[in-house]
Amino acid sequence: MERRIVTVAERSFSSYVNDIEHMESQSLKGISLIKLFFQPDAKVEAAVAQLAAISATILRIMPPGMTAPNIIRFSARMCPSCN
Repeated sequence: MERRIVTVAERSFSSYVNDIEHMESQSLKGISLIKLFFQPDAKVEAAVAQLAAISATILRIMPPGMTAPNIIRFSARMCPSCN
C-alpha cells in the first residue's frame, strides 16, 4: 500500500501544493494517514484547495475501489485543550 498509494500521493503533494514544510505518513492495513505541515505564513485555504484538486486527479490512477481522501484541517490554535 505504501509504495502504490502513499508514495504517489506524497510526490504529487510535494510537487503541486504550495508552502509544505514537511510531511509524515503512516500506513496500516487498509488505511493510510498523511500529515502535511505548512510554513507559518502559508495560505492554508489555498493549500487545502490545491490538495483537494491533486487528490481528485491522482484518484484516477489509484487501484479500483479507492475512495477520495478525507482532508481534515487542524491547527494547534484551534485546539482548546492545547493552550
